[in-house]
Amino acid sequence: MRRIVLALVLITFAVPAFADDAKVLPAGILRTTVVPAFIVSNNQFGTDFEMDRSSATETKFFNLGIALEYGVTDWITAAVQWAPGWTAWSSVDPDVGNPLFDDADVDAVLHRFFDMFAGAKVQIIGENAPVRRSDMRFAFAPGLKFPLGYPDWDGQYDGAVSSQDVELDDPYVFATPQRGPDTNAFGVGARVYYDYIFNENWFINFFSEAGVYLRDARAPNLPYHLIAELLNDLDEDYDTDEFGYGWDIQFEIEPHFETMLGEGLLFGASLPINIDYLPEITLGGDKLSDIAADMVAKYEGPAPDAAAAIDNAWGDEGPSSLLTVGPTMKLFARTWPVPTEFVATYSIPVAGRRVGASHVFSLQIRNYLSF
Repeated sequence: MRRIVLALVLITFAVPAFADDAKVLPAGILRTTVVPAFIVSNNQFGTDFEMDRSSATETKFFNLGIALEYGVTDWITAAVQWAPGWTAWSSVDPDVGNPLFDDADVDAVLHRFFDMFAGAKVQIIGENAPVRRSDMRFAFAPGLKFPLGYPDWDGQYDGAVSSQDVELDDPYVFATPQRGPDTNAFGVGARVYYDYIFNENWFINFFSEAGVYLRDARAPNLPYHLIAELLNDLDEDYDTDEFGYGWDIQFEIEPHFETMLGEGLLFGASLPINIDYLPEITLGGDKLSDIAADMVAKYEGPAPDAAAAIDNAWGDEGPSSLLTVGPTMKLFARTWPVPTEFVATYSIPVAGRRVGASHVFSLQIRNYLSF
């Protein structure tokens, strides 16, 4: 039986997807978006929802997202969005008092791919919608989330362990780069948007997104996979690919200001305030904290090392949540040969529970083409 002693906090990053308003594209307009983002985290929130934080695994990564959106009609927009998308570079320091990883000669990294969203945004209320109003907009967007690849945790474990004695050419994967637990699982969900328009310069947006994950999937990181294998070694009835992520939900409120700086140049600023809620992860249908409690009671005497490993990893598991604010500025050059919009955001963690306190710098570059 493998002897594993783990002191771990689940890595969950505040990586925003497209938090949009209730606008849709005009018919025949294609919008392409490229989203470079840099994320850094070296501390975490505790088990209570609070602003205080403690040191944690240092993680940095650069992500590149893309999206294609097309105006099918003046009130329906089809979209394929992969943002967050491809993690082009990452660095993880898994030195968390864990002898399994402390002496590794090879750098740890994050898995490359986030999930992809495909769906349609349908505007019900708006200037060109079925319900015509100029003082408000309402839209909803049903869609699907598709996982794009899974880490081979057994292979990554071999790389991590052998790297203590043999210098390898490639780094090993320590965790999937999560925006909540939406990596590795197929899901369905919907987004809802409502804008109230005060005047030509000011409007406020209310946004919500909820998703349900229909199938169990693999572990979110290497240590959690190893704990699942430890349970197998103890002849417990758990499979390493039976991690369940259940559902997630987020709410956002975002006041917007827009004004023309000159002919064809629109300036905008906004302040999205976002809160995410994620239920506790399960394994084989059982909450991780319940598994830890059961294993401590069962093995504290006959297998104290195993009981301690499971308790250290999952004993404090539970729901997680995160509150962020994201000052945002945009410039929209409408009269360029290809109209282009630049949207810069700095997302700041304010308070949370059982999540990493990640700072996110992102830039959306949007091009508009007419067909």
